[in-house]
This record gives sequence, structure tokens and C-alpha cells, in this order.
Amino acid sequence: MSAYTFITSFKGGSYIRQVNANDIVSACRAWAEQLSSHRDIQELNTDKFLKAFKEDIEELPPQPLRDVPNVWAFTVGVGRAFMLINIVKTAERVGQRFPTTA
Repeated sequence: MSAYTFITSFKGGSYIRQVNANDIVSACRAWAEQLSSHRDIQELNTDKFLKAFKEDIEELPPQPLRDVPNVWAFTVGVGRAFMLINIVKTAERVGQRFPTTA
């Protein structure tokens, strides 16, 4: 299982959240559920967002960035606004401890 960091731009704000998942699509689904349940973005209509997300993730899944391993991007249209999401595979899992060097 890996950690994925989601960096989201929506209506002039930036929002960051991490999730654990086995692959990029599973990570996106976990992120969308967390985003809607925690209501991190006050201006976001979560019902419209989840509907748009489910449609968009099937038609236009996250695309890997050329020459940048473990980084993807995708957008979700929510009403008249759109959300730009950048995703970075960041670690084996959130909370992983890294060895220190002396």
C-alpha cells in the first residue's frame, strides 16, 4: 500500500490531503470520499462534486505527467467551476517512519 498526496486547487484555494491505497484509481476514490465526508472545502457542494467525480474519473482518469515518475493530474468540473488535482505517490504508506542517518 502506498501513500498518495493530493494537491487540489479550487476557487482560488489550495487543499492538501493524503490517502493510502494500492493504486492511483483507488487513491482517487478514497480521496474523494474523504474530501466529501470531512468537508475540507467550504464552498464545495459535495453532492455535485461526488456525482461529477464519478463521471469524470471513468471518462478522464488521472494522467501521468511526462518525464515525472509517480505524478498524475486530472480535473473535475463542479457546476461552473473546475477543480485541478495533482497527485504525487509519496511513500509506502502515510505514517511510515523513515530511517535516520547519523
